[in-house]
Amino acid sequence: MLQLSYDEIVGKIKEEKGLSEDQIKEKVKEKLTKLSDLISKEGAAHIVANELGVKLLDPLNKREIKIERLVSGMRSVIVAGKVLKLYRVFEFNKNGRSGKVASFLIGDETGRVRVVMWDTNLISKMENGDIKEDVVVRVKNGYVKNNNGFNEVNVGNQGEIEVNPEGITIGTVKEAGSAPNFERKLLKDLNSGDAAGVIGTITQIFEPRFYDNCTQCGKKVTLENGKAICKQHGETEKGEAAVLNFFLDDGTANLRCVAFRDQAEKILGMNTGVVKTANFETIKNDLLGKQFLIFGRANKNEMFNRIEFMTSRVEEVDPKQIADELAKVIKIDV
Repeated sequence: MLQLSYDEIVGKIKEEKGLSEDQIKEKVKEKLTKLSDLISKEGAAHIVANELGVKLLDPLNKREIKIERLVSGMRSVIVAGKVLKLYRVFEFNKNGRSGKVASFLIGDETGRVRVVMWDTNLISKMENGDIKEDVVVRVKNGYVKNNNGFNEVNVGNQGEIEVNPEGITIGTVKEAGSAPNFERKLLKDLNSGDAAGVIGTITQIFEPRFYDNCTQCGKKVTLENGKAICKQHGETEKGEAAVLNFFLDDGTANLRCVAFRDQAEKILGMNTGVVKTANFETIKNDLLGKQFLIFGRANKNEMFNRIEFMTSRVEEVDPKQIADELAKVIKIDV
């Protein structure tokens, strides 16, 4: 069963009932007061939704979902979008299992997501030209996985892909690199699954680790008989990328963050090759106290029972911007 966050519940009530966020939150507050705070805010929101006749747990295969609302772990989802880019079809033979894998990028008014196909019948639609750039597709019975902080919709032999389905119109596709999908949040308010933008100061940073990656997609590769094998691209050229762990503090909480590849390099201020030969203590001392605006997704680390933040985009900011942001949110004078 999919666990909805408080904001998602409020958003669904707002969408279906036309109530304002303030009206919904007032109803939740009343429910919390009535029940003497014996339930969580999310629990109270569930009760409010139920009383208003909003079904939060309808099977996802009965309704279409916008790209911005995709959350890792979702199953049986339906999502539609315009095909923006096709990637190569690759054949694989691993551990006695052979097959094909192919993918393409789709977008709607709210965001973009890669669709990964594992079924030869679906892949044939791309090979024969049915799935091509600028057509609209509807993906049915897909499942959402997180890949280095980004969602992917995977489709197997139980899934379907309709090309130019009737009744589906995609408006202007959200530009790549923009971050309207990310809601600005304080660290203390992050929940697992949240796609958010957070702003804060680096208070601790650890020496980066390095891994072999695919030069085409940047993902981790395995070495088999001296050859680099990418899960998506098969045999490929091997590169090297950094993964960086650090703690960010915004005055309300501190959070462990993880940055990969180019985002790790952006925080460090140098490329992977330079980092490996540089004195890390000097790098560390330069970075402690620096402020960044970071976009990404909050995930639950089950082993340590804590929320961690997977970075997808980084921007350096100045202390005045942080002070102004916090003043607006927590209502203090600066």
